[in-house]
Amino acid sequence: MISFKSFALLVLLSCLSVLFTNPSSVSAFSSTVDDIKGACEEAITNYYDLCVESLKSDPRHLKTGPNELGKLSMQISLENATAIQSDMQKLVKNNATKNAVAKETLGFCIKRYNTTINNIRSAVTQFKLPIPPEGSPLNNLLYYAGLNVTSCEEHLRSHGGLAYFVPRSQILSHLISVATDLVIFLEV
Repeated sequence: MISFKSFALLVLLSCLSVLFTNPSSVSAFSSTVDDIKGACEEAITNYYDLCVESLKSDPRHLKTGPNELGKLSMQISLENATAIQSDMQKLVKNNATKNAVAKETLGFCIKRYNTTINNIRSAVTQFKLPIPPEGSPLNNLLYYAGLNVTSCEEHLRSHGGLAYFVPRSQILSHLISVATDLVIFLEV
């Protein structure tokens, strides 16, 4: 039987395989695996392994400076949220579920994911170094993005029928938490 941690990393890595490098985010620096491990450790994230694996498996880390790992983490979260929402929308569009409660749950989650995507996109757009010590709107944007994902996850659990999305939502929630921790680390 596969453990949840192994399953989570497998899902994450499969989601990351669809990522593309964005030339506009190229930095003159690059992050080594040691830089990634150091940032994840210093950010004191609850999801150290996910932090390290998500960043080092994304080829953009090679063109991202260590101080921009928070932005890369947000981009990874954004791409995962977009992929999950797209899968939900396909189910609705293809009438793949005849269950009225499942359709309602998908509609609920699609709306929550839309807000999540908009919040993370705004956070990525607003990311600038140095992050002021008094804080930035990034933390609030990421907090509410995570809250919407958790709300969807709870709805999925309580209404059943769509168990496939629960672990994906959990991983996304953890990715957003990692991004938040990295951004907070950069504020210090």
